[in-house]
Amino acid sequence: MINDTLQKDTQQQLKQSKVLSVLLTCKLFQDELYESSSKVDLTSNVLINQSNSLIEKILLSEKVNLSQDLLASYFKIYPHINAVKVAINTYNSRNPNDIVTAETTTIPFRKLIYDGDFKGALDLVELTTASEKYTDFQQSKLYRWTGYFFGSIAGLIGSLHCSLLLFVPKVVAQGKGIYGIYGMIVTYLVNCGFLAGLSFSSKGLENGQLRFEAGTMPYAWFKKVSSLQMCSTIVEADAAINGLEGFATREVIDRVRKMGFSVNEPEQEVMLRQYWVGGGQGFVWCEPDLDPAELLWWKHLEEIGVKKVWDAGHAGIESGREVLTKSDNSTGEEKDDDGDVVLKLV
Repeated sequence: MINDTLQKDTQQQLKQSKVLSVLLTCKLFQDELYESSSKVDLTSNVLINQSNSLIEKILLSEKVNLSQDLLASYFKIYPHINAVKVAINTYNSRNPNDIVTAETTTIPFRKLIYDGDFKGALDLVELTTASEKYTDFQQSKLYRWTGYFFGSIAGLIGSLHCSLLLFVPKVVAQGKGIYGIYGMIVTYLVNCGFLAGLSFSSKGLENGQLRFEAGTMPYAWFKKVSSLQMCSTIVEADAAINGLEGFATREVIDRVRKMGFSVNEPEQEVMLRQYWVGGGQGFVWCEPDLDPAELLWWKHLEEIGVKKVWDAGHAGIESGREVLTKSDNSTGEEKDDDGDVVLKLV
């Protein structure tokens, strides 16, 4: 019915607000389905699959200008991951020479991390910033910038030579000396460009969770730095919820390694080893810092039913504490409750 309404519209191009209102209707319909269905039935739910097909038809319509702006606006209403995949695949099919930018991808990516859906977040990364189309686009951009750089150097030397011919032709007539100066200028600019390229291509490499595999060339840093940052966020969040001793789960690690990244050892493990080697000098055990944003995130995960790996053990500890508290109250004794401690370098 929605698709028929769009087809009957006499306008050559539909307004973005109208397209978004239709997509919002589809999203609200899917919200009802997701709330009433179990997670096991979501992939085979006929109504969800039909609504995703409807979203695809809407975005494929010639009356819809499927631009990067429309895609970003659609992601801001937070559609479900399957609808996000449909939108991205449709955008790629309609725009073969363009990509979904990292900035646009970040919108649904943050929502997936917030909801603890790390499988969906990895699927999104593989579909966008880690895809062959994205890396090829980044490589062509790198080649284009390199061409602009050397073209600018050639233009600079050419304009300098023409100026010398016009105003001081005797300098040019002296022979090879002037060309040696040109060579010095070119060498200086190329060296500066090379160092600047290394600096900018390595931007974002300081991720505590991940690093590029040994032997990865610097030009590959530029192509994969966005996926490295996203995967680092996934590994960190997965370790906080599902991991043990600061390590992420095996499923997440395996998928990240397939993208060409290596996982660093958790900071707490490194500090603990330094603590034992140094005999504890320079370290102090203290209570962990409580980040208000992290507390809100945990509360949100609890509300949507995402369980942390330590929830079962924590529940057992709490039940044991209740028994001890009742026993202490019956005997008239009071005990202090010691909190968790972490190791810090001082």
